[in-house]
Amino acid sequence: MMEPFVSISRSSSLFITEPWKMASKKLFHNQVLEVETELHPMELLEHCLCIEEKLGRQRSGTEAYEDRLIDIDILLYGPQVINHANLVIPQKNLDSRAFALLPLLELNPNLVHPQTQVAFKDNLVDLQDEVASITKLI
Repeated sequence: MMEPFVSISRSSSLFITEPWKMASKKLFHNQVLEVETELHPMELLEHCLCIEEKLGRQRSGTEAYEDRLIDIDILLYGPQVINHANLVIPQKNLDSRAFALLPLLELNPNLVHPQTQVAFKDNLVDLQDEVASITKLI
């Protein structure tokens, strides 16, 4: 069977962050990839889940945030808005997650939330404490 077409166009720097809304002593590595794909959003989600599984991620089945080996999220899919039980785009709480916004805005500083039309860079103004705790690695 042929692998689905997903090509990385650009990648952000790597950012090191403390855990967000969870108890953990581990630091997280965050990066945003801009990809080109022929896959529909649900197909892309399945592809991402397969990559996670191949890399050794084991899901506990709970909704709680927990330590994990890898976590691939679809933050945006062009201007699309999707509210499905298994996939929400833009990613839920994206506008309040500095660890996702910093690398996302590094790639495109003029992005706006497709539902609210608020510039994501404006969301960072309220997240300065979180931004201050993030380290840009490379």
